[in-house]
Amino acid sequence: MPTVTVHFGGICTFFMAGQHAELDGFCRVVLVNAAEGRTVAGHDIPPHVAMVQIGNGQPITVHGLHMRLTSSGELPLLTEFAERCPNLTLLVGEQNSVPLAPPSQEVVFAGDPEQAALYFDFKGGTLHPAINEQGAVVTMLVMQGDEVVLETVAFRGGAEPPAFPSRTIFTEDTTIWVSNDDAIEQTSELDFCLHYLTAEQVPSDPPIPSETLRKRLPIIPRLPHWFGAIGAGCSNSTYP
Repeated sequence: MPTVTVHFGGICTFFMAGQHAELDGFCRVVLVNAAEGRTVAGHDIPPHVAMVQIGNGQPITVHGLHMRLTSSGELPLLTEFAERCPNLTLLVGEQNSVPLAPPSQEVVFAGDPEQAALYFDFKGGTLHPAINEQGAVVTMLVMQGDEVVLETVAFRGGAEPPAFPSRTIFTEDTTIWVSNDDAIEQTSELDFCLHYLTAEQVPSDPPIPSETLRKRLPIIPRLPHWFGAIGAGCSNSTYP
């Protein structure tokens, strides 16, 4: 029975199964398109590059890609993840009187390559939040099953065809790396504001998770350099 392990690092925003009817029971990880940099609530955020690496292959930059991982194995165990990963709704609720707006249809559901670089959907497996040696919250998805399948398709209007097979059936243990990180490795805490682009309306003063929250998580050592160097401002988040 193969095990597929997916590591998510950088600006990866998790939308949980059962929270959004549009996802039909899947979880979705959204990597917003910040390839040219973005301005969020008056903050100029430098370019971020969305990349995927499968197994021992080279990291490939993606721009408008939809991946879906399924398994014949167990359902997700989300309790630990939901309680320990930075939660955009809770962060806004703690610091603002106005609650966080609903998810943006254009960014989260429409498959618009100008808004999102990657959707990574999954059904099955177990999520484990942790931090890398730079203090960034990263997430590990572990999926097992007699058949673990990865399907890949470009967004409609995507800039280029998929650089990956349209359907991959994993027959042996495999690691997948997914990241959306500062292109110049000069992460600022303000990079976290990119997560709020997944909301219909960005808060006027987007809150950032505290170092105390991140320190509650275990450290994952010995990550590949391009993944382990992700700074704390590029932590994962969940919404809601």
